[in-house]
Amino acid sequence: MEQMEQLGQTIDAEALLNLAATYYDQIGLGIFIAALILQVCYYWGRWKVFQKMYIPGWKSIIPIWSDYILLKTIWTGGMFWLLFTWGIMLGYLPESDLPHKFIVFIAAAAIYLILQFKACHKLAKAFGRGVLFAIGLFFCKPLFWMILGLGKSEFQEFRGYQL
Repeated sequence: MEQMEQLGQTIDAEALLNLAATYYDQIGLGIFIAALILQVCYYWGRWKVFQKMYIPGWKSIIPIWSDYILLKTIWTGGMFWLLFTWGIMLGYLPESDLPHKFIVFIAAAAIYLILQFKACHKLAKAFGRGVLFAIGLFFCKPLFWMILGLGKSEFQEFRGYQL
C-alpha cells in the first residue's frame, strides 16, 4: 500500500480516497436536496401567482403551456411564440455552419435575455412592482415567485387570457 507524505504526517492513500468519496457523495446529496427545495419553492410560488391572476394553480406546473398562459396574460400570446422559437433557434445555432456563428449566437442570446427580462418586468408591473423587483425575478426566480405568490401583491392588469 502506498504511503503519502503530507505536512510531515503519513497518510494512507486508499483511506484518503475513501474519505474524499464519502464527502463527495454527501456534497452531491446536499446539492440535490437544495435543488429540489428550490424547485418546490419555485412551483409553489408560481401556483400562488397563477391563483392571484384568477387562473387555476395546476396550470402553472405544465411546462410549456404555463409559459404560454403567463405571457398571454401579462403581454401577448405572440410574445410566447417569439420566445419559444427564439429559444429553439438558440439550441440549434451552435451546430449550424453559419459564418461567424459565435457572434450570431451571442447576439441571439442577448436578444433572448432581453426579451426574458422584459417578460419579468411585465410580470412585476402586473403586480404593482418596479424594475428592481423585475431584476430580482430575472436572477432569482424561486425567491421572487414566492414573494409575488405569498406576499400582499395584488394582480392589477388583465390582458388577453380568458378562463
